[in-house]
Amino acid sequence: MSSNKEYFCQITERSDNKTDRSGNTYATIRIQAVPAVTRFNPLTSKDEVCAGAARTFTVNSWLSGVDSPWNHIFHSAVGSAVIGTPVKIDVEPYEIDDMEYTTATVFVPDTEDSVTWNRSFDNILRWDNFTLAGSMILPIDVVEETAEPITDKSKTKLDV
Repeated sequence: MSSNKEYFCQITERSDNKTDRSGNTYATIRIQAVPAVTRFNPLTSKDEVCAGAARTFTVNSWLSGVDSPWNHIFHSAVGSAVIGTPVKIDVEPYEIDDMEYTTATVFVPDTEDSVTWNRSFDNILRWDNFTLAGSMILPIDVVEETAEPITDKSKTKLDV
């Protein structure tokens, strides 16, 4: 049984600088994400890290002039580490080459345990032009007057 899952991501390829139609400088960057899962081994009574199959993502990063979620890696070299998490989501139907799809995998420039995760996730949805489909279940955190966070274990259903 998994106790956690993280991704080790690094830049594997970077194009030469290009210019978009508006004259802004950008680069196409390939990032490899390798999942690493910590599992408890009952034979050794220790946690062990296991690597999974790598996924490769291609992103565009601008020097300036365009508000891309990936601009922070524009100056990063091949081999540089990158923070990111691949996420498979249910989306409103979209077409590619006359085929309809209702799921997509997005590469979010953040980790799921980060306080900025929701903002990063929303930015990627907007940037990739996806609309979440159906309902989404979210845990609710409540802060009382004491300013102590209380986690409500019930879930709130939001229609998206």
